Amino acid sequence: MLQAAYEAERLRCTHTTIRASFRAVGLVPWDPTRVLHLALVNLGMDLPSYGVADAAQAATAAVIHLSHDRHMAGKKKVVAGRAAVDRRRIYSAADLVAAHRARVAAKVAAEKAKAAKDAQKEATKLQVARDKVEQERQRVLATCRLRTSRVHRGGKLWSVCSRGRFRVCPI
Repeated sequence: MLQAAYEAERLRCTHTTIRASFRAVGLVPWDPTRVLHLALVNLGMDLPSYGVADAAQAATAAVIHLSHDRHMAGKKKVVAGRAAVDRRRIYSAADLVAAHRARVAAKVAAEKAKAAKDAQKEATKLQVARDKVEQERQRVLATCRLRTSRVHRGGKLWSVCSRGRFRVCPI
């Protein structure tokens, strides 16, 4: 088939044929109005009219085009994805799409788990900061009012403050 196509192309695409086609479309010599007219005809915007039959044909073509667009808009979209499969088995398209969806769902679940773990770390950091603030507040409360430089740190050498308060200070 390829050899026959090559032979047909070689026989038909001669120097004379190519020059005649350039002349027919207005490329040699350059004719901008012919080139623009043919471009509009090819786009279906400036069809040559030969009467009522052409007008009816153009209207029919427009209706068919709109109907086709509506039909294609209602069709399901093409589903794309990645598939890693064993070459020794035959897979259906539905199985491959399901495997891709499962892989995407697992990836989303992993991202959610990572986000939850990060949120837990942030919550732990905030709790540690709150605990430090509370420890400092308790330390200030445990300081004797008389001797502000002393703080209760526990141990046998600590007793109740001599002023009778429930603060402790070293003896």
